[in-house]
Amino acid sequence: MRRFLRYQGPSTAARFADWAGVSSTFARGSWALVADAVEPVSFEGRTLWLSAGDLEALHGAAPPRGVRLLPPHDPYLAPQDKALLLPE
Repeated sequence: MRRFLRYQGPSTAARFADWAGVSSTFARGSWALVADAVEPVSFEGRTLWLSAGDLEALHGAAPPRGVRLLPPHDPYLAPQDKALLLPE
């Protein structure tokens, strides 16, 4: 779960279930195991969760420079919640 949030966060337990191919019951149980290591964030009226400490790093990150080309089937292109990456 921690690795999922570091890679796909901010996210939800339901999104974890879809991503990992597990039941929602298993996902909620896994989520409960890391409850002390996540923090809520608000995005477009939704509450999502991020690994604790990642929010500070996100706010302190420098804006990207240049263009980043992604190869076909890159994991960043796979998320179902693409609005998080490209809100507009």
